[in-house]
Amino acid sequence: MSRARPPGRSVARGAFFLCAALCGIDAAAVPASAPPSPAAALPASAKVVFPFGDSLWAYPDDQGNPRRLAKLPGASFARAWERAPGGLADGLVAADTRGGRLLALAPGAPPRELARGDWSWAGAGAGRAATASREYRDGFEFRVLALGGPRSPSGLGAAAVGTRLDCFVSDALFLGDSVLVAGANKAGSGFSVWELELAPGAQAVFSLPRKAGFLRLAGDEERGAFCFVSAPSSTANSSLTIWGVPSRSSRSKSGKAEARLIEPRFASPGAIAWFGSGWIDSRGRLAMPLSLAGGGSALSLLDPRTGAELARLALPAPPYQALGTAKGLEYAILYDHAKAPGRFILAVIDPAALKATTRAMP
Repeated sequence: MSRARPPGRSVARGAFFLCAALCGIDAAAVPASAPPSPAAALPASAKVVFPFGDSLWAYPDDQGNPRRLAKLPGASFARAWERAPGGLADGLVAADTRGGRLLALAPGAPPRELARGDWSWAGAGAGRAATASREYRDGFEFRVLALGGPRSPSGLGAAAVGTRLDCFVSDALFLGDSVLVAGANKAGSGFSVWELELAPGAQAVFSLPRKAGFLRLAGDEERGAFCFVSAPSSTANSSLTIWGVPSRSSRSKSGKAEARLIEPRFASPGAIAWFGSGWIDSRGRLAMPLSLAGGGSALSLLDPRTGAELARLALPAPPYQALGTAKGLEYAILYDHAKAPGRFILAVIDPAALKATTRAMP
């Protein structure tokens, strides 16, 4: 799952951040942003910790329910956070929707502000996160930041020169030390995916004419990235094409991140579009948010090499936010903004048994 460290993967020490920053960020100069009291301690039973709305949550507590650990300074972006390298006790890094702040969140401690820009984004990656801030009128000036961990804000450093791109970010994904950013151009005529590193500069991965919806990313270091268009609603027909981007270890000697087309081969009929978020599940399958004719939702589990559908799991709502993986189970928020605005569902998915249990978020 993209929001947590998959089992068996090693995690690089420290975290990396992509930031379209205000000119030169000095971590020591960033003011703290803490509420009056620290977050509640982590329940011993908790398997995942995640920001949701304006709070930091853990699940499950001793009674099997989601537990609110702390009120956050601002609401978090749905996909804009990442687990810290050290595990649940070290918390996570998240971007909020007010003031473009990048926050370090840990159970038992107050939120700590790490960086600030005009607007922020945090994306997926093993122990990494990403942010982006608007910097000039035609797009964003991106900088990659490095951080020793959420508890070490003094470790924040930034590239001396930013990289300006006409890309209004809709998603981000880390592959090793690089980050892929996906989004639309200012004119609204095209989608693009770019790859950035700590050093200034960007490599264009691919582009295509703009379609209705948003460009999303799923994947991991081992299997690379998978790009797809998430439809504007769960009932809209849209492209089911997936673009695969190899990880660095799988590329040619040139190191160029060339995308390949993957046309899914579904085992069952009814697929009309992707709608929501995808991830790599604990069994190495590409878990994709599938909309079905007649209004149903499902998790389509694909072979990431061939696009063949290996299994399909019906869900009561589309996958909206991946939360993490623990002991073979996967956790996600389900949500359909058109059909049931304000109704968020916490799902516990067993990818081996192809079962899901759900409960409403408070």
